[in-house]
Amino acid sequence: MKEDVLNFLEVHREDYVSGQDLADQLRVSRAAVWKAIEALRRQGYDIEAKPKKGYRLLGDFDRLSQGGIRKHLSEALRDRQIFIYDSLDSTNTEMKRKLEKNQVRPFDVVLAEEQVQGRGRRGKAFASPKHTGLYMTLLYYKEGEGNLEDQDLITIKAALAVLRAVKKTTGLEAKIKWVNDLFLANKKFCGILTEGEFNLENREISAIYTGIGINIRMPEEGFGSDLEKIATALNVDLLRNDLAGEIISQLYFLKGQDRKEVIRAYKEASLVLGRKISFNYQGQDLVGRAKDINDQGHLLVDLSGQTLTLKAGEISIRGDFS
Repeated sequence: MKEDVLNFLEVHREDYVSGQDLADQLRVSRAAVWKAIEALRRQGYDIEAKPKKGYRLLGDFDRLSQGGIRKHLSEALRDRQIFIYDSLDSTNTEMKRKLEKNQVRPFDVVLAEEQVQGRGRRGKAFASPKHTGLYMTLLYYKEGEGNLEDQDLITIKAALAVLRAVKKTTGLEAKIKWVNDLFLANKKFCGILTEGEFNLENREISAIYTGIGINIRMPEEGFGSDLEKIATALNVDLLRNDLAGEIISQLYFLKGQDRKEVIRAYKEASLVLGRKISFNYQGQDLVGRAKDINDQGHLLVDLSGQTLTLKAGEISIRGDFS
């Protein structure tokens, strides 16, 4: 009941909603509406009540809610499920559990206020403190529901979706470090982890989901000495519901976009092209210059006149464009 009232107020955040309208929409009594409003106020929500006008959600109290996210989605996405948890081991792990129970379909989303076992690439931990970040996993593909022609570009499209959503909601201009990290002022604020499920019977991919972790605000205790030089946060006034809804919408748009246009936009947002990078290739530590990104999203690296194609892996930027 409380969540239903909050969702309705989120959708109509700029307007007054009468207690009778709330009761009618939710098919409950006005007394039940009042009790839910009081419970939300005790949680910290600033809800104004005016005689003859009704209730209105005020301020920037930032808690994830279905209504706050759903109001940013197109009609084509309005029936998608949005699962919100106070705490999870990780949103990717929860999506995997829901897949195993056949509870989700493409573009359903799992979000959490915190992750206690947040993961990055290669098993690295991803710090996910409560209420300071946006931690979400979206089911991109499920066997039998849609095609999988662009599986090699899913992480690239997710990075572009975050970049565009951040620009639209905050005005900030981010850059993408190949292949899955987003940066502001040469510090990372977002990581993306795309994972899949494999059907052993027909030896085909049965599902792909992409996890997105964004540092919205600096934690009170900071990121820790090992991360403070390389990590940052958006650090702007922002409702996470707005950003989450915009990311989902942008990724849905990019899903149907032409491959060449996606790569063009990705290259334009690249932090690495033209710069010296270091990386490990087949057990060797190498240094080269990032030269181009091909139509498959692979990074082309110049090694003293020879071109090496990186299909995956970790790279480090060695300096500026000189």
